[in-house]
Amino acid sequence: IVNQVNPEEEQEEVEADITEVDESTAYIPSDALLAGNAYDENYKHPVVSLSANDRYILEHLVMGEAGGQGFEGCALVAQCIRDAMVYRGYDTVEDVRKGLKYSGSLKREPNQDVLDAVSYIFDNGGIAVHHKIIYFYSPSMVSSKFHESQQLIVEYGGHRYFSTWN
Repeated sequence: IVNQVNPEEEQEEVEADITEVDESTAYIPSDALLAGNAYDENYKHPVVSLSANDRYILEHLVMGEAGGQGFEGCALVAQCIRDAMVYRGYDTVEDVRKGLKYSGSLKREPNQDVLDAVSYIFDNGGIAVHHKIIYFYSPSMVSSKFHESQQLIVEYGGHRYFSTWN
């Protein structure tokens, strides 16, 4: 079960005030690791407490999805999972994995980048980009009309990360 610092925010749909970012002069907010194609000044990124089982699944899932993409790539995947829990109401990491059809293997042991990124995103309320991101995929592995119909926020490590339009 997810225990959030502010449980009233769990089901709240946040109305975004989005400002487009000019990539040539992209501004990285002081609290974000990367600049995105959009900035949401109302984006909320709470600390999310995890059960031991959820942390185990999360660390292995992030390893399977982005373990070779360094701290930033791992943080992006971890942020997608946290944002799905916060903004879409998934109760567990396993619910996110099944509901959003993550395909990353759970068999590989997490490396230090994964462990650090999961802690940064979930334990510290950190962010990779200053916008909710719910979906991602790797265009080199599959094509996805669904993903491409969503709002592209950032590309990193061969993945494209998206938010919903609302």
